[in-house]
Amino acid sequence: LRQQPQQQQQRVPSPQGGTMFENLTTAQELPAMAFLALVQARAEFVSGRPHRAIAILQNTEQTPLAATAVGHGLPFPMPANASQMPAVVHQLVVWVREARLVPLSQLVRDPFLLSSVKNDRSGVCCLQLARLCHALVRDITVRLQSEEYRKLQESIEASRRIRLELEQQRKMSDKLSEEERKLLQRRIYTLAVETTREEGEWQREVEMYALYRRSALNAYARFLERSGPADADGLLAVFAFVSLWLQQDERLDEQRQKETAEAASVTAGIIQRAIKNVPHHKFLPLFSQLAAQLGTSQDDANLESLVLHIAMECPLHTVWPLLALANGDNFGPVMTTTAPGGGLHVVDAKKVTLARQILHTLKASNGHVDDGKEKGANATRCCWRQQIVQEAERMSQAYIQLAFYRVHNKSRPVHRIPVSFMILEPDLQDLRIPPPTLTLQLPAVVSPSTTLALLRYVPTIVRYGATFTTPGGINLPKALYCVLSDGRIIRQLLKFEDDLRQDSLIEQVFSLSNQLLATDRRTCGLHVFTYNVVPLAPTVGIIEWVDDTIPLGHYLNGDPRANEAAAAAAGGGAENRLRFNTGAHERYFPGEPTTLECRARLQEVGKAQKHSVLLDLYAEFSPALHYFFLEHFFNPQEWLGRREAYTRSVSVSSMIGYIVGLGDRHGNNLLLHTRQAELVHIDLGFAFDQGKLLPVPELVPFRLTRNVVDGFGVQGTEGPFRRHCEGTLHVLRGQKELLMTILEACAHDPLARWSVTVAPPPQRQHGGRQNQNPHADRMTVLEEKEEEVDAARRATPWQRGLGVSRRKPTYADAERTLSHVSEKIAGYESGELLSVPTHVHKLLQMAQNTELLAQMFVGWSPWL
Repeated sequence: LRQQPQQQQQRVPSPQGGTMFENLTTAQELPAMAFLALVQARAEFVSGRPHRAIAILQNTEQTPLAATAVGHGLPFPMPANASQMPAVVHQLVVWVREARLVPLSQLVRDPFLLSSVKNDRSGVCCLQLARLCHALVRDITVRLQSEEYRKLQESIEASRRIRLELEQQRKMSDKLSEEERKLLQRRIYTLAVETTREEGEWQREVEMYALYRRSALNAYARFLERSGPADADGLLAVFAFVSLWLQQDERLDEQRQKETAEAASVTAGIIQRAIKNVPHHKFLPLFSQLAAQLGTSQDDANLESLVLHIAMECPLHTVWPLLALANGDNFGPVMTTTAPGGGLHVVDAKKVTLARQILHTLKASNGHVDDGKEKGANATRCCWRQQIVQEAERMSQAYIQLAFYRVHNKSRPVHRIPVSFMILEPDLQDLRIPPPTLTLQLPAVVSPSTTLALLRYVPTIVRYGATFTTPGGINLPKALYCVLSDGRIIRQLLKFEDDLRQDSLIEQVFSLSNQLLATDRRTCGLHVFTYNVVPLAPTVGIIEWVDDTIPLGHYLNGDPRANEAAAAAAGGGAENRLRFNTGAHERYFPGEPTTLECRARLQEVGKAQKHSVLLDLYAEFSPALHYFFLEHFFNPQEWLGRREAYTRSVSVSSMIGYIVGLGDRHGNNLLLHTRQAELVHIDLGFAFDQGKLLPVPELVPFRLTRNVVDGFGVQGTEGPFRRHCEGTLHVLRGQKELLMTILEACAHDPLARWSVTVAPPPQRQHGGRQNQNPHADRMTVLEEKEEEVDAARRATPWQRGLGVSRRKPTYADAERTLSHVSEKIAGYESGELLSVPTHVHKLLQMAQNTELLAQMFVGWSPWL
C-alpha cells in the first residue's frame, strides 16, 4: 500500500473522520478499502459461498457501517465506483464463470466488463474478455466439427434434394388429383421451411463465430499493447492471438468471405493495428511457427509484414529460423528432390523464395520496411544488422558443408576437418555473432541501444577447432569444438540425414511447460532439462552439447566403443578388456547375465513365451542405478538432494512426455547428468504417439523400468515420485487452455512432422478415370484451373512479384493429434474420465506392466 498525495487527502474526506487509511492504494491503483473487501470476498468464495462473495464485490451486501470492524468478520464497505475497477471486474468475471451463474455469451456482453475494457490501462480486463470470447470460439468450432453437425448437414442436403425432386414431379405430372397436389404442395412447403430454418441456424453460428473471433483478437491485441514484460498471461495472449489469427476452420472462412465481407475487413483492420501497435519482440517465442507459415497462411500479407518487422528488430533471434527456411532445397550432394506429390523430400519453393527475400531485405543497406517505420534508423544499426545476417549465412553454409562430409574410417575417435572447408577459413574467425546453440534471453524492450548492448556483451565465435569426434549413432553426427570470446570452449553436435525440426518443436514445448510449472507453488521446483536445437536445412541441424552427462545405457552396461578404444590403447588382451568394461551392472553384479545375453534370450523366443522370459530376466538381472548416486555424490546431504532432483526430473518428464506422446526412450536416448543428477531426454524424433505406429509398436506411456525406479530410493514409485507426478498433472490440467493454445500454434507448423502417416497429397490421375465418368476429367480440369486462379488471387503483391502463389493448407493430422493431446490433459484414458490420482496410478501401472514390456522391441531393453 502507498499513500496518495496530500491534496487528494484533503479533497476526499473519510466517512469515519480520518483520511490516512482511506486514501491508501495498492500498487495496482486499488483503494485500501476495496482491497480489503476483495480479500474478504475471496475468503467467502473459498468457503463455498460464491453468491455472497459476488454480492460483496458488487456492493450489494447490505451491512451497517458500524459493524464493519475486522473482528466481526463482516464485509468492508466497497467504494461507490468499485464495480468499474479493473481488478474487481476481473475477479467478478472469473467467479461468475467458475460458478456458471450466467452463460458465457451473456457474460461477454456485460456492460461493466465492456466499460472496464475501455478504461483499463493494465489490460487485465482485456485479457479476461479475450479468454471468454476465445472459449466461445472453441465451443462453436467443436459443435460445427461434431458428428451431430455433420449429420445435420447431410440431412439438409437430403431435404433439399427431396424438395427439388418433388417440385419436378409436381411440374411434370398432369394426372394428379387436387388432393394429391395439395398434399405435395404441403410437403414441399414443409421441406422448404425446415431447410431455411436449419440453414439460418448454421448462418447464425457462422456469424457468432466471426463476432467472437474478432472480439477475442481485438481484446488480445489490446492486452499485448498495454501489458508489461512477458509473463504467463502474456505468453497466453500471444499464442492465443496467433492461433486465432492463422488457424481458422476452412468452412467458416469460405462462408465468411461469401456472406460477410464487411466483417472480414474489420478483422483485417484489427490484425493490421495489432501488428503496428504491439511490440514485435513479444512474438519472438512463436517466430519459428510464424516464419514456417510464410506463403501458406490465411493472411499472407500481414504475416509477411510481421515476420519482416520482427526480423528487423531482433536479427540475432530470428536469423537462424529464416536461414533454415532459405535452405529448404539443400539436401546434400547425393540426395535429390522431387516435385510435390512424390518422393521423400518435397521442396516448398514458395517458402524458400520468401525466406531468401526477407534475408535479402535484412542485408539491404537502407533497411527499408514497407510502412516506413525503419526510416529513422541510423547507419550504425543497418550496418550491424547486415553484418549479423552475412556472418550467419556464411556460418550456415560452413555447417552444411561439414555435415555433408562423409567419414570413411569410422573406428577412429578423432577426425581432422579438411583445410579447404569454410569453417576453418579466416573469414569465419572473430565473428560478431554468437553460436546458434547459445541461449539468448528474450528482450523486455527492443531498441537500438539494447540490441547493441546485447551484441557487445554476448559471447561471440572466435574460431572452430580443426578436429571433430564422432560420438556414435547411425548417421555418425560430428561433435565440434567452438572457442568463444569469453574464453570458454563449447561443444556442438552437427547432425546429417536427420530432420531436427520436430526435436526443436518438442524442446520448445518443454520450455513452455517449464514456465507453466514455475508459476505454481506446488511445482515451482519441477522442470524438464532443455537444450537448444537449431535446424539448418531439412536434413541438417546443430544441437547444443550437454556437458557432464552419460547415457543411461552406457552407465549401466558400459560403452563398447569406449572400452574397445581404451583397451586397444592399453595393449589389448582379456585383462585390459575387463578393466575398461565400466558398466555398473557388471561391476557390482559380475555373476549375472549381461545385457547382450538378456537381449539374445528375449529375442530368440516366440511372442507367447516373451513374458515368462522377461520375468526370469527380472529375477536374474539386478538393478544398479542407485550406485550412480553413491559414486558421484559423497556428502550425505548432497546425495539426498541429488536423488530428489533425479526423482523430480523423471516425474515431470514422464508426465509431459506422456502428454506429447514422446517415444523411443531406450537407454541411449536418456542421459544422466553427473553433477545435477537430472535425466536429460535426447533424440526427440518420435513424438505425438508416433512410436505406436512402428512395426513393433510401443505400448507403455513412458520408461519406468526397474533401473529407473531404483534411483528413487527404497520408496520407489510410492514416495515423492508419485506426488510430483500428480502435482505436474494437476498443473497441466489447470492450464489446459494455455497449453492447448500453445500446442495449437505449434501444431499447424507446416514443417513439423506430427504423424508418420502424413504423406503428400496424391496427384489426380486423369487417365484412370476416363472409363468411369466421361465428364470427370473435364470437371477435374476445371476444378484445377479454378484452384490455380484462387491461389493467384490469394497471393500477396510481394509473392506475385517473386513468381509464387499459395494454396490452402490442410491441418487434418495436426487436428487429430491435438484431439489426442487434449484428451490426455483432460484425463481421458481408454475412453474413461479419471481423476488426477487415478490417472497417475493407471499410468504407473501401464508403464510397469510386464506383459506390455515383454512385447516391446528388444532394443528398448525392457529388463534394464
